Amino acid sequence: MLKKRGKQAQVTIFIAAGALFLVLIVLAVITSNVGKDFILGATDKPSFGVTIQEYVDSCVREISEEGLIFISMQGGYYNVPEPNKQQFFIKIPYYFDLGEKKFPSKQQIAIELSNYVTDKLPSCLNDFEPFKEQGYRFKTETIKTTAMLEQDVIINVNYPIKVIKGEKVTGIISLLGSSESKFEQFSSSLQEKLLGEMKSQNTVIQQAIIKETKDKIVKELNEFTTTIDINFNKVYSIVEETVVEQEINPNFVPIGHVSVAAHTNNFNFELSYLDDDDVFYTYTFEDYLLDTEPYTFIFGCRYDWAHLKPGAPEIDIEAIDQYCYVGDVCSYDLNIYEEEIVFEDYTELFEISTDGTIEFIPKQKDVGKHNILVKANTNDGGEKHISFELEIIPLNSAPEIIEIVDKTAKVGQPYTHQVVAVDEDDDEVIFIDDTELFDISLNGLIEFVPSEEDIGLHVIGISASDGKLSSSIWMYLTIE
Repeated sequence: MLKKRGKQAQVTIFIAAGALFLVLIVLAVITSNVGKDFILGATDKPSFGVTIQEYVDSCVREISEEGLIFISMQGGYYNVPEPNKQQFFIKIPYYFDLGEKKFPSKQQIAIELSNYVTDKLPSCLNDFEPFKEQGYRFKTETIKTTAMLEQDVIINVNYPIKVIKGEKVTGIISLLGSSESKFEQFSSSLQEKLLGEMKSQNTVIQQAIIKETKDKIVKELNEFTTTIDINFNKVYSIVEETVVEQEINPNFVPIGHVSVAAHTNNFNFELSYLDDDDVFYTYTFEDYLLDTEPYTFIFGCRYDWAHLKPGAPEIDIEAIDQYCYVGDVCSYDLNIYEEEIVFEDYTELFEISTDGTIEFIPKQKDVGKHNILVKANTNDGGEKHISFELEIIPLNSAPEIIEIVDKTAKVGQPYTHQVVAVDEDDDEVIFIDDTELFDISLNGLIEFVPSEEDIGLHVIGISASDGKLSSSIWMYLTIE
């Protein structure tokens, strides 16, 4: 039968608390990326060229990841068009608004990400302050960003940067006379210095040693590129298929399609039902991580359900997470009170009976976690979607402990014995005992020195476990 699990399901239909749930998702994604700005310590002495390149590369990477997270929570937009729904500090666009499709192209999403990087990159670079403290100056031109959303997300930033350092130059300048007009080629401060010398010396200066500081370009940088390991082609295709399915029935939530798509493409989804007939779709891709957090894409649809019959009876059925083993009968009854309810499922794993009974035998190909979605209907218009997680655990055999023949130990003499177990699945095996004579090690080694008070026959239980299944034997040890 199905085993119970005490944790929330990965696929959930949120109705009353939809808005709160969405805020929590946004907070979880955003706060995981707070406080990760590139920081150059006050004691760091950056060398130029590679170090400045790394400094800019780091900011390009950070802002690109931050931007991808942000626009994906806003349906692919940096600046979200109308109509949209304000949720906390993000805006969620409607891909369908009362039957009208408003789905952005992949090219539009790339432009939105490019605009985000262009706008936010200067704040990360902080006007190169860590390097200016070392006496360097910078001449920069306009930032131009190009994002490519393919099997990887590639961000190219064209940002011409000239790194300038002042350099002292010494030279000897010959003067042909004492007329002030001869000094016009020099700066006013230098003229005053030379004239001052002439007046104090009451002589004509024919030569002067001039020391000036001139700017020197020590490095020129231009192109910066970063690659994010997210297959946006796949993500966009999944979302696009949802939109296509929505076009077929503009006023119905395509739960069946989304459930099958999640199972087929290995992602989790949440549907948040809000007021005003709004539904927000949250797709979470565990296969793609941004700063250790799963990549999330959110969009919304607005429906017209005003004509639906109000006051439909409530169905009081809940489900909890389950697990089954390959080869065992997997069963679960969702209708334990045998109410007059008709059930249907949105999974390829099994066929639920109309009265709410799930029963099947999992196969090895079914191993893994499955997001199960079931719909319950009553004859008088009641309807409810029920979701839970079902984990199929692979075939497993308990470790087998090699028989231990009767043993004898002598008082005052070290006793050693290695317990051995064989596991057909090559799982790691640990051992435990039930005696106060000794503590067997995790790998099965018994070591102790018997005392006189231990004299006699001891029947000791030894168990071996692979973390899933275990086996036990008795060890007969006589101490003399």
